[in-house]
Amino acid sequence: MDNQCNDKWDNLLRDYKKVLDYELQSSQSQLDGSDLLQSYWIIDKQERKNRNLPSNMAFQVYQSLKEVVQKKNPQRPITLQEATVTPRVVQPAPPPEAPPSAVAQPAVSGK
Repeated sequence: MDNQCNDKWDNLLRDYKKVLDYELQSSQSQLDGSDLLQSYWIIDKQERKNRNLPSNMAFQVYQSLKEVVQKKNPQRPITLQEATVTPRVVQPAPPPEAPPSAVAQPAVSGK
């Protein structure tokens, strides 16, 4: 179950980064006056697929992920190029040590 949760999160984040990168390109296109790229939120499902974008990301999910990512890294948004960098492997934390009172003391026999 844990792997399913991680996989779902990874997929959501990957899709978010694709949409974010596309939206940044779309905004730049509009600023340049070329208007070659319409906003992700305007184009239809088939056009999204043609551009290798997630076909069904809900705006509310995108906004929620954007808030989480920006809180974690407030300097700037993550681009698709950065998102494709191989992630580093995170080792699990070691188990906590037992408090001294919980460690069994050997019994001393009084011979």
